[in-house]
Amino acid sequence: MYLMYVDRLYLKPISNGDYSTSLPLARHLGALGTFRFTRPVTILTGENGAGKSTLIEAMACRLGFDAAGGVQAEFNRAAEWTTSKLHRALVIRGSLPLINGYFLRSETQFNVANAGEPVARSHSESIMDVVERHFFSKGLFILDEPEVGLSPIHQMALLGYIDMIARGGGQFIIATHSPIILAVPGADIWHLSSERLGQVAYEDHPIYLTYRDFLRDPQQRILGELGRLR
Repeated sequence: MYLMYVDRLYLKPISNGDYSTSLPLARHLGALGTFRFTRPVTILTGENGAGKSTLIEAMACRLGFDAAGGVQAEFNRAAEWTTSKLHRALVIRGSLPLINGYFLRSETQFNVANAGEPVARSHSESIMDVVERHFFSKGLFILDEPEVGLSPIHQMALLGYIDMIARGGGQFIIATHSPIILAVPGADIWHLSSERLGQVAYEDHPIYLTYRDFLRDPQQRILGELGRLR
């Protein structure tokens, strides 16, 4: 059993009118009751619009990070700049006090990294800078699609950092579409769809299967997709 910064969460009733009430995420969390984090790395996957990034953002805000990202100490606790009210309905519990962490949100990371400074680093470079500067000790690291802008080589480097830090006592909660990030050893992988929220083994995951089939026969997959779209 692991002692972690976040080991469970659940939803209180969400105010009517907020778009997050209509997401599959809200329905599934409500039916599940308590969502438990049982391993140092938890990965959340799902199609666009299912609610995975909304949950990642809401967790970060509830834990005191700004919705744009950054280290916890730099921002006001329970920041209100968010695209949904889901963070107000989240109840999060953990076994360890949160004293160190980082929220990496790919779509805003470039602006956070270059705030108030001349733009001297690319998006990919800024993400790897964050990893090397902040992902070095025990803490909670919340990552929303960190693969965006990263080459496969950099994704594998990030994978190595995640594995190393998780083994040393850090905790990661990650939303991703990347089959590389998905391969973190020993991670709990959850897949969110309109029908269900459930755990999936890496070799059975739709992301892995899609990339595997494409790489086996790219031409056939391309022709198949073109035929489907016509």
